[in-house]
Amino acid sequence: MNMTHRIRGIAIFAAIIYAMTVQYTMAVETIWTGTIDDDWDKATNWDNGVPQAGYDVVVNSGTLTLSSATPALTSYTQGGGVLTFTNWTTKLEATTITLNAGSMTLPGAFTNNVMSNRIWIACTDLTLESGASINADAKGYAYRSGPGVSVNNGCGGGYGGIGGTYRYYIGGATYGSSNAPVDPGSGGGGLAAASGGGAIRIQATNITVNGLITANGGNDSGSAKGAGSGGGIYITCSTFSGSHGIVQANGGIGNSGYGMGGGGGGRIAVIYDTSAQSALPVPDVQFSVAGMGTGFGDIGTLYFPDMHFLVSPIKHTGQWIVPGQKNWSAESLLVSNVWIRFPFDGFKITITNSAVISDGGRLELGGIESTTRYLPKSHYNATTSAPVLTIGGNLTLTNSGSLYVYSAMTNSASQDYGALVSVAGDVLIASTKSWIYAYSHPTNGGSPLFRMRDLTISTTNAGFNADGTGYVAPYGPGAPGAIRNGAGYGGQGGLINISGGPTYGSSNAPMDPGSGTFGNSDRVASDVAGIYGAGGGLVRIQATRTVTLNGQITAKGNIGLYSTVGTGSGGGINITCKTFAGSNGILQANGGNGFGQSYSHGGGGGRIAVWRTHDQSAGVSASVSGGLNTITTPIGDGAAGTIVWGWVPASGTVILIQ
Repeated sequence: MNMTHRIRGIAIFAAIIYAMTVQYTMAVETIWTGTIDDDWDKATNWDNGVPQAGYDVVVNSGTLTLSSATPALTSYTQGGGVLTFTNWTTKLEATTITLNAGSMTLPGAFTNNVMSNRIWIACTDLTLESGASINADAKGYAYRSGPGVSVNNGCGGGYGGIGGTYRYYIGGATYGSSNAPVDPGSGGGGLAAASGGGAIRIQATNITVNGLITANGGNDSGSAKGAGSGGGIYITCSTFSGSHGIVQANGGIGNSGYGMGGGGGGRIAVIYDTSAQSALPVPDVQFSVAGMGTGFGDIGTLYFPDMHFLVSPIKHTGQWIVPGQKNWSAESLLVSNVWIRFPFDGFKITITNSAVISDGGRLELGGIESTTRYLPKSHYNATTSAPVLTIGGNLTLTNSGSLYVYSAMTNSASQDYGALVSVAGDVLIASTKSWIYAYSHPTNGGSPLFRMRDLTISTTNAGFNADGTGYVAPYGPGAPGAIRNGAGYGGQGGLINISGGPTYGSSNAPMDPGSGTFGNSDRVASDVAGIYGAGGGLVRIQATRTVTLNGQITAKGNIGLYSTVGTGSGGGINITCKTFAGSNGILQANGGNGFGQSYSHGGGGGRIAVWRTHDQSAGVSASVSGGLNTITTPIGDGAAGTIVWGWVPASGTVILIQ
């Protein structure tokens, strides 16, 4: 054989070997054709047999049920239909998973005694397009099931946030892990209440979310039931991206017609490679673990390895948790139609220019959740270092925007505040239902300080609110010595047989919140009693120029509860400014009234002090009345507190004392 023939023979042989290799390595495609039977493992439901390792799997329509882990597929592509995961160990594994349309879901809610299930996806690349969803809504624990179920009818389930209340009963407790939320959500407390959201576990290298990933709690639809909590979404990856995507584990909505408790928010954690993620744009994806409904459940937790995903305008709802994070800064801040809390000890937010909270937006500073399950509207103050919000421009609250400031403990030897809001420009509370809420530490009494140039409260039903945000029962210098008696502060608390709570603090410079009542409870949990017997908080304002009050600044004590019996005292309002102005504004630090037909006695009035150089106000009223008792004898009424209208000498004034 000559050389030419030999080379030609070698080339033909190589071509045959190459063709055989390509044919061997090409993945086999199998397409779902099932119509009535939805079993993934049934060969007749596929055009090329049950998927094996290395297969390309295509689902374009129909329903199919996966009850065990798949082999390692080359790809899974879904263009329609519904894939249902059953059992906890069921996993879809492929190199590439693409959902162009259709959904992945779970079969239904389960009780504590039944095998649970979850959606579990493992791949290199996951793409979820805008028409597709991964949906575990109301597929977690059923009603009256789960670690966060409330023992009370009508209350919402808890998970990342506590469940919503029904009347004065507490909702379900929090549980699980913020950084590895593998648990499903819990059901509502009542018979046939709503179910919690399910569990979703995603392990991938690169994730793109343009569609929906949801594990929302079920909504309550009737009386004495309660909504389910949000579920758990746990994602680990190298990079996360997306456009107009949504990742959501909201609590269910309580039935407003019956006042049922909404579900607490769930938990979402996205653990990405911080170095790889930093090279990418911030994803246009909204994360939400909202607490919902009448008798609001609390927001859940959003856990990330760094602050890369947090930019203004803020689009996320939840407690923003980043390990070891102590501060965050931005050029400007807009919080609109979202509810975000920074639950860090001593956390500092610095805004270079101006900040706006609008359209129902809610920004919360401080507020690590207490180990005692206080009501969602109340205290989360377990911090020991003061949180600080510093704004270089103006702060504006409008269209039902709200700012919640939770104080840490304070030590007057080092600093006289437990939280600080410092605004270089002006604070404008511009429209009705826009509020700044000032929360004192519930057992220590540390309170926030607000500094600004000008403060303008433009309208009624807006302003500063510290009602019931002072000491909780049975804390505070004015706490009474026995049940049924009111707490004292500026005025003595009402009494039945022994003296009511005593007075304390300064009339000229109120620096304390109001006190809680005795706090005994024989019918409901003591943490609820503690809140219902809380004193008013402290609103402390330092303005370098003008305070214009056309709205309200209130620090009233909480009303008593028949199982708590006593009532909280009024709190404190302490204002210093150059000019005090306004028309028909309200300053109020009244003691709480007793609860009807329970022989409970009123809290003492609080303390109000306004110090100014010039007064241009007209019709501004101030009230520190004691709370009323619920029986006919007046001895049970709380005594009135103190009001001081003080004058600060103008700059350059010389006072000669002979």
